[in-house]
Amino acid sequence: MTSVLVHASGDAGFILNGVIMANGSRVPLNSIGEDEAGGLHFYTGNENCCQTQKIGQCYYPDGTLVGIRASADQMYRNRRPQLVRLNRKPSNGVGGRSATTGLYCCTLPDKEGTLQRVCVNVTR
Repeated sequence: MTSVLVHASGDAGFILNGVIMANGSRVPLNSIGEDEAGGLHFYTGNENCCQTQKIGQCYYPDGTLVGIRASADQMYRNRRPQLVRLNRKPSNGVGGRSATTGLYCCTLPDKEGTLQRVCVNVTR
């Protein structure tokens, strides 16, 4: 799995395998895993985000909210200080929503507190 770091700033983008990529760049679905080793990391310079303030959300391509790990869905999000991580479980839980391709977006504040929308185009 590949760890991806996504920055929320005025010039949003992310780093994939050491290469800086633009907001909306493509990431293969099978490269998204869980936690530090494989989740998509949406990072912000805002020290008040994201774990303690419960700020930062991720959305499926259809605009519905990505839930937490306890959900039966294959995709989930978790928060850490200054980042929101989008994760993919190895297999879909019973009755849960499967991971899908398309534009996954997260909203989180930049260093000044302005909400930014950072998106990753997940492909097969």
